Amino acid sequence: MFKRFLILALAGATIASCKKSGTQPAQPQTPLNAAIDAKFIHAGAVDKSLIVEYSTFNPNADCNKKVFNAAIATVSGGSGINKVTIIGENLTMDFDRDSNVMPSRVSLTSGTVLYKAANQSWPWKGYLSITKQNNLLSLDQFNKDVLIKVNAVNTGDAAQLTSQTAFGNVMTAEYALTKSNPAYSQAIALEVQASTPITIRHQFEISCDVPGFIDPQDTLIIDMTLTRGFAKPVFKDLGNSTTSYSVEVYPDWVTESLSDYIALQYFTKIVFPIIK
Repeated sequence: MFKRFLILALAGATIASCKKSGTQPAQPQTPLNAAIDAKFIHAGAVDKSLIVEYSTFNPNADCNKKVFNAAIATVSGGSGINKVTIIGENLTMDFDRDSNVMPSRVSLTSGTVLYKAANQSWPWKGYLSITKQNNLLSLDQFNKDVLIKVNAVNTGDAAQLTSQTAFGNVMTAEYALTKSNPAYSQAIALEVQASTPITIRHQFEISCDVPGFIDPQDTLIIDMTLTRGFAKPVFKDLGNSTTSYSVEVYPDWVTESLSDYIALQYFTKIVFPIIK
């Protein structure tokens, strides 16, 4: 049963507050109707979806076990509803019919104190962890077979690798803007060229202060969210057994990836003990 509540390392889209209209269309009868008054259940923005305004029903709360289980039953049963979104005081949860885990996405509820604390322009560096798949490849050859390039997307900015180290099967590298012009988007074009099979993990190193979750003296390394509609890495065969992996990294990714991380921590520490 516990597996039903596990969360993937998702980057769940942040849900804006639901706007009420004067007249709501009739809603289908679902397990949610037995768990919460129908006046707190509304049609979602997409077809066959529902939004539950839980924090309106129960101020300063995110969810209870009854509503949580009803959301799962609604999308997994024969109600015809494919998606349920529960908007809590601090956490928004999505439940999707096609997902093997519930909730399928979690995000901080937009406009809350916690959301604003996480979504700030924190100092950051890009962080790469590159793992070689050929364990017989020497460290010297590993260094020769992997080339990392970084450039600022705009001429008003400048970027560079700030460190690059290989040890064992893993190469780590940091990159950052070294000249930042706020008038531009401050994006960094990142490319990894490799003539040996590799696995790349994209991360951010952030110095931030989110009360209750991250202390100001802490340095946090978190996975880069690549599923929020951002451009995914582009793979290109350069010939001579060399492959190029390229992506453009934007500052907004930092705050949104951090927000996703805090949402996951919030669910694990605060919401899960209530609904398990």
